[in-house]
Amino acid sequence: MTGAESKSRTRGRAFLWLGILVCMLGPVILTVQMANRSLTSPLYVPILATLGVALIGGSLVQRRTLWRWLATGLAVPFAALIWLMFVAMSTPGYTGPATVGSAFPSFETRLASGEEFRVGDLKGDKNTVLLFYRGHW
Repeated sequence: MTGAESKSRTRGRAFLWLGILVCMLGPVILTVQMANRSLTSPLYVPILATLGVALIGGSLVQRRTLWRWLATGLAVPFAALIWLMFVAMSTPGYTGPATVGSAFPSFETRLASGEEFRVGDLKGDKNTVLLFYRGHW
């Protein structure tokens, strides 16, 4: 194999591997952040996935092989799914009556055991977090 043939075979290979690495970097960083409980807005995940698709596409332009088509065919739906999850699953900001540092609004409800529960049951010397789960068990 001559030098020109060898260069032709490896043309764009760095883009391919870098694109695959960048696509997978976002979920890895997200997992590490979740494990460290230091998660901020994970906008970097879909951006890195899109950048990875662009790099893989650049390798496909350089040389069209089955492996590069396969990588493109896997990376594009992956990036689309990441964007869909980021956009569709984001929750709107809270605009309800409770704010940080203010007292709970007055309410009455029933616990899962059937006992009544009122805002007065929360009185004490500790901070309180109140979670509501919707559903029937």
